[in-house]
Amino acid sequence: MQNRNNSKLISIDRILATMSLSPSRFKLFFWMICRAKTQDDGDLKRGQLRATVWEMQEVGSHRVGYRKIKPSANDIHRICRNFRQDKMITTTRDRDGIIITILDYDLIDLTPSVQ
Repeated sequence: MQNRNNSKLISIDRILATMSLSPSRFKLFFWMICRAKTQDDGDLKRGQLRATVWEMQEVGSHRVGYRKIKPSANDIHRICRNFRQDKMITTTRDRDGIIITILDYDLIDLTPSVQ
């Protein structure tokens, strides 16, 4: 599939299939893609989102029996550092949280492929 700039789009299915992610990393990255702005809006540009560590802890949580297991703040910082090292995101501190920019957001095709 081609986009406006005649460059190849990357299917979200292919991105997630090729990444070896823990459940928390998978949920966080998919959440970031879904929450990112699709067009410029105020101070956030296309492919950016504003989040807090607390929000990311809630997203990365899972249940074991009746208990809710949440990643610690250090786990969230480690996951974001890994995303930055893998050149998936960039982060900037803001007074309201963290501004996360998803790299190559324009190349991500959010429509699932039908097989």
